[in-house]
Amino acid sequence: MTPTGQSIETTPIEECMAKRGAYRDATKTVEQLIDSLGKIYAALAAQRGRGGMRPWQTITIAPGGPYPSELAGGPTILADRWPTAQQFNSALSQWHSACFEYRQAWTRVPDNQKRQYPELRPDFLD
Repeated sequence: MTPTGQSIETTPIEECMAKRGAYRDATKTVEQLIDSLGKIYAALAAQRGRGGMRPWQTITIAPGGPYPSELAGGPTILADRWPTAQQFNSALSQWHSACFEYRQAWTRVPDNQKRQYPELRPDFLD
């Protein structure tokens, strides 16, 4: 809205650009969560066990426990740095919404403008 109360209309190209930005932001968020899960997995898989124990058997999680005293000072994973299932679900839901809205915005772009702005075409349509 303008100061005089009139609505400002966006063009289909402007809308598509805005939706593309939201889609890219949502993609980045999901990829960061997946990367953090990958790092947790890699840390678990790479840890060498002590005293014939399997790698995961030597790791503690903080906050957590109780753990045997012989594991004190060993590798610890800080659980408060892990993404929660709720965070992951929210990020995926936002990504799917952004994806849908971006696709819808692209369908509203007139064909002649689609040819002028091929870089705006959603990559997931390929």
